[in-house]
Amino acid sequence: MAGKVRPCMKSQRINEMNDQLLAASQLGHEESVEKLCAKIAKLRLTEDYRSNFGEALVEASGRGHIKTMKVLIQSGTNVNFEIKYHGKSDFHGIIWTSPLLEASRGGFTAAVELLLNSGAEINKAHLVESHCDRTSKKHLTALIIASINGYKDVVKLLLRRGAKAINEALPCATDKGHLEIAEAILQHGGDPNCFLQITFSVPDSHLHSAVKVPVLMIAVQKGHLEISRLLLKWGAVVKVIYQ
Repeated sequence: MAGKVRPCMKSQRINEMNDQLLAASQLGHEESVEKLCAKIAKLRLTEDYRSNFGEALVEASGRGHIKTMKVLIQSGTNVNFEIKYHGKSDFHGIIWTSPLLEASRGGFTAAVELLLNSGAEINKAHLVESHCDRTSKKHLTALIIASINGYKDVVKLLLRRGAKAINEALPCATDKGHLEIAEAILQHGGDPNCFLQITFSVPDSHLHSAVKVPVLMIAVQKGHLEISRLLLKWGAVVKVIYQ
């Protein structure tokens, strides 16, 4: 038995190394990440232990650590890995996220491009659930989150690479007052008469209702004069009622 490690001890060792890998990925220590990936892979090959480096790639992508991302991708990490997070800072609820969504959320253009070149699904929709109302659900794509956060270079890259959900992204950019992003979306086929659908709970009941708010109305209500003019230029029709 000398020199051999029991399976439970090996599993514990791998779990410890996975924790170290996550921490090193968050900090962008690519040398430590490379060594840990090699050690974990060696143990996995020894006993067919399936370890996933996906969470580490999510963390590295969300911080723009390009060198660390490359190490993880070269180690065979699934670039479309999804993980469920609770209480992300900009969404008070549960969100399924991925490396591409986190890179887009943070505005890291080079990280987004690396992931796309490595096979990331550009139009993957990620579920978001509200803590207050679990029946209220929506979906986010990389384009939508970049449009919300105002990262025009990421938005333009995603549009060039074929991102869809443009009519979902346009109201988000309009709501936040991101003129250049709104213009880029319109130039790529965005509809100046698209709507933002808002779902809400009916008081004292379990029922839900929804309204569709025209994107032009959003711009006017928010006081975004330049975006209002832009939408009219592209053919927005003035509507005085919610549809």
